[in-house]
Amino acid sequence: MQSLPNKLSCFSDQPIKSQHDDHLKNNQYARGLLEFIKIADAPITIGIQGGWGSGKTSLINLLQNELEDTQETLCVTVNAWQQSLFASGSGGQIALSLLESAYAELYEKAKNSKLLGVNLKEVLEKSSKSFFGAIRLATTLYTGVPLPGGSENPLRPSQTFKLLKAKLNETIVALTNSTENKINRVVIFVDDLDRIQPEVAVEILDVLKNLFDIEHCISVLAIDYDVVTKGLRKKFGEQEKNQREFRQYFDKIIQIPFSMPTSAYRNNIPGMLERLLEAILPGVVGAQNREDLIEDVSEVALLATDGVPRSVKRIVNTVSLLSIIDATTPSESDKVSAPQETLVDLQFKILFTVVCLQVSFPDIHKALCQLPDLKRWDEDTSSTVWHLSALDYDDEHLAALDIEFTEDWEPTLLKLIVHHELIAKAIDIRDIARKLYNLANQPGGLQVLRRTLRSTSITDTDNESGHKAELHLSKDDVTRWCRSILQELLDACEGREHYLGNLDRRRKAKHIDGNWSLGHDTSDLGKRVHDIDIMLHPDADPTDSRYCIDFRIPSAKNNPTLRDKIQANSSFSEVLNNEWFRVDIPDNPSNNLEPNLDGFKAETLPHVLKLLETLG
Repeated sequence: MQSLPNKLSCFSDQPIKSQHDDHLKNNQYARGLLEFIKIADAPITIGIQGGWGSGKTSLINLLQNELEDTQETLCVTVNAWQQSLFASGSGGQIALSLLESAYAELYEKAKNSKLLGVNLKEVLEKSSKSFFGAIRLATTLYTGVPLPGGSENPLRPSQTFKLLKAKLNETIVALTNSTENKINRVVIFVDDLDRIQPEVAVEILDVLKNLFDIEHCISVLAIDYDVVTKGLRKKFGEQEKNQREFRQYFDKIIQIPFSMPTSAYRNNIPGMLERLLEAILPGVVGAQNREDLIEDVSEVALLATDGVPRSVKRIVNTVSLLSIIDATTPSESDKVSAPQETLVDLQFKILFTVVCLQVSFPDIHKALCQLPDLKRWDEDTSSTVWHLSALDYDDEHLAALDIEFTEDWEPTLLKLIVHHELIAKAIDIRDIARKLYNLANQPGGLQVLRRTLRSTSITDTDNESGHKAELHLSKDDVTRWCRSILQELLDACEGREHYLGNLDRRRKAKHIDGNWSLGHDTSDLGKRVHDIDIMLHPDADPTDSRYCIDFRIPSAKNNPTLRDKIQANSSFSEVLNNEWFRVDIPDNPSNNLEPNLDGFKAETLPHVLKLLETLG
């Protein structure tokens, strides 16, 4: 059993605040953007483009800290998503809420600054009253709520927005033209625009663009262009047919695009991973093969996440949780015969790789949970287990896929990739699957993989995942389910000259200590297998299968050599008195208690037949 982490169990997903925490070396890019902002001819709008978790907020923090240290720039930051939670209505109303929040922070920073003289603070006091009055006027346009006293807004919408912009301009000019301080520009950061509904985000951009178009004002918008593109479809139609309109919109809103340097993260992810793992799993990273281990898991992490920091942290935190659970939940039935150092290394690599798939490609992870042995992924299983269609190589997307799927199981993987619309990530998924295949083929690897896949049900975000307690099971239902497994087993064995008798329909499942068992007696057939029990554990731990088959082989009791041969089949484990041996059946992917017959035939049955061949 692995030792528990002795430092941290996980890492917060909070954005970094300073250069000290900048393990991905964002600061070298921030510095270039910083120097640009210092001497930019304002007004100008800069767009920090990046997907979910790419580090946009961290970059804003670095920029703000550096700019404020110069004492020449006054920075304010507003969060569009947070403002949207408290400002119901249209994008225009949310934009006003953003503007009000930005001005309030600007005013408070200026009022409390030691750099501003008394005269300037008095000017700001008067200006702020006028500004907030204009905000109230503008708000009536969206809410329809009359002004205090019941009066309506006397100004037309265009006049109201001109007044609002004029009051904002008045404040910024007062700050930047004063001889009482060194402030020469105001930078307004707007974060988390891409967390808002796409159509609303576009409305906000339209309003902010007009309001922030003020001398000495630089606006920096953190946004994912893909979100804006979705919002523009309502305005312009599909992008493929209206490329010119989409491009013109972006050019109008954002003068300077700055994309997060995620491709450059690749060089720094190994160092980041090493630091994270040192803090939560010191025993693993302290192994003799430390450099090889970090290199291996870094490669898998990059394939799965493209170096997105938030995804990497999520993977590490999930691995930490599952490692702690594993360390505190011994399972005698899952012992693996392998040297301890080799086993720890193998377990960690398999766990890390499986979690990468679960976080980034949950559909592929779910398929692995159904059939962990990739060798069994063939034409039959692709149609019977997943009901996948044949590949259409004339499809333009598939035809453009210039990669090879050469292993016997890889065409089935490609079908899954196409079925779940993951073609853009096909190479990465294939390479991760190949690494997992090689790990599973090491001694004890497949057994470790099965147990790992069962354990990841705990961290599955699918609402149907995880074991659910099923109450009021009837004996007839359980008998029917167990008989279906036993019948498949007997038919398959007879077809391969391993006759184990006929199904006795007089027998019914027995309920003992919360578990169910349906027995089958073969002792009068002259076989080494004397009894077969189909077992159902309704309340099994998430790391264990609900269904399993126990075989009683009396001749193994005093025959260590035979026991070793039996357990050489990686799916079998000894469970009782040196004569009972167990093999698991994959759980039903829909998570109910009915048996997974497709999984049994594809995953379990080949190992049963191998056992019978071993016994002779």
